[in-house]
Amino acid sequence: MLDPANHGFVDASRFYRVGDRLHTNDTKVIVEYLAARYGVQIAHF
Repeated sequence: MLDPANHGFVDASRFYRVGDRLHTNDTKVIVEYLAARYGVQIAHF
């Protein structure tokens, strides 16, 4: 679940919307979001 306040860190098209929140089950998308949000490097998949 991705809080609307953090939507600027990700490409929202890679998530699905439920109400006012964005969701995903894709591990790669989650890792990319965390890397962008917290400024860390992404593990290579």
